Amino acid sequence: MNTYLSPVEPEISHFYEHIRDYWELLSRSPNGKRSNMLNFGYWPATVEHLFDAQQRFVHEIWETLPGREKLRSGLEIGCGIGGICINLLRNTRSLSMTGLDISPQQLALAQQNAASAGVGSRLALRKGSSMDLPFDDHAFDFTLCIESTFHYEDKASFFAENFRVLVPGGYAVVADITCEDAEKVKYRRGNHFEARQSYIDCAQGAGFVVESVKDLGPYVYRPLHAWITAFNRRQRVPSGKYWSVVLHNYEQLASLGLMGYHLFLLHKPSTAP
Repeated sequence: MNTYLSPVEPEISHFYEHIRDYWELLSRSPNGKRSNMLNFGYWPATVEHLFDAQQRFVHEIWETLPGREKLRSGLEIGCGIGGICINLLRNTRSLSMTGLDISPQQLALAQQNAASAGVGSRLALRKGSSMDLPFDDHAFDFTLCIESTFHYEDKASFFAENFRVLVPGGYAVVADITCEDAEKVKYRRGNHFEARQSYIDCAQGAGFVVESVKDLGPYVYRPLHAWITAFNRRQRVPSGKYWSVVLHNYEQLASLGLMGYHLFLLHKPSTAP
């Protein structure tokens, strides 16, 4: 296990405290139901609301994992307020999940949300760094890291730790923003954008076999930007302007082929130590 401590952890925690209320409003269903997720979602043609896009995203993530019916223990790295774990636990009664996050506030909300959803007894929560996971070797059947890796300045350590805590034969799903030219991203403080190939190189360097790579970018940036623009017309929220600028920037970069949103399926070989 590493002894890594990121100097930007308080900054990232503060960022999510600042944007959380806006994002929770943005992602509510038409009847006011909360998604308990802060991610961008997955927007195929039939999806019209961020709430639905986030539900579809959870489905896409779960369907990516081979041998789903045999999985019993999972870890979500960067679990936020718990929505992905909660949805998986609701739909898979034989599953237990562990959620890791650097923010005590996020973890407290995740615990409340899981209890309200009736799955609190199957969700364990830990504070810790993605680059120095506080778990034993071979602790989990699978891991997830969803829209969090772009915060990690030492991605090699993240992938190595991810590999370490998986059982031999286990799978990792990593879904995140990728960028071929990070200098063109307008807001980069606290973020460490990397190209698609950099993720692949780090994963392989840790020992993973890269089973598949899928770019969801065409089903993320444009529809999400349109959703945020429409929402900001209806409601004035302090961080709304920030997100409008951010997603406009992301959409432009995606249209130039400089930004993606990649879903990586990684396999730890059965013969791995």
